[in-house]
Amino acid sequence: MSRQLRSRVRRLHVGTRLLGQLTTGRTTVTILCPRVVMTLVVLVSWLCPPPAWSQGAGGFEPDPVFQAPQVVPRELLKGEYFTLDPKVPVKGFMETFTIRSSFGDIPVAGRDLLPVRVGEMPAIAELSNTSKGGEFMKAAGRSAAKPVQAAANMITHPVDTAKCVPSSFGPFFARS
Repeated sequence: MSRQLRSRVRRLHVGTRLLGQLTTGRTTVTILCPRVVMTLVVLVSWLCPPPAWSQGAGGFEPDPVFQAPQVVPRELLKGEYFTLDPKVPVKGFMETFTIRSSFGDIPVAGRDLLPVRVGEMPAIAELSNTSKGGEFMKAAGRSAAKPVQAAANMITHPVDTAKCVPSSFGPFFARS
């Protein structure tokens, strides 16, 4: 760069901070300060509306909803204790199934977990029958009575209780 051009550029920077012109022969170049350029870019980006593709889910298609017979085998659609909801929405590339049963609606995320949950239905039914029956109540009564019986034995037979305490805790200390 020649001395003459350098002096013109210096004068340009000293003279104005916003806008300047540099003339070399027949060519005149208008120069903007970098701060002015950045300020203009920011102002224009604030004033212009964003493009349609950046406006969120409004521009995209909705998540698909499949029919259950299209997605899973026939034996998983209905069983003795359950019925699979016929609509299967897909959220985030994963099917979301709903098992309807007398035990309530059970959501299942994914095709891999569905056979596991369907296989658990007979066990849930058995637990439900056990808790409704009299055997469950008898067992609960026996387990609730054991601490009361142990406390009564401590009062009625204190010497025997004191003799049995070390042998009761022995296995706990032997393991460590």
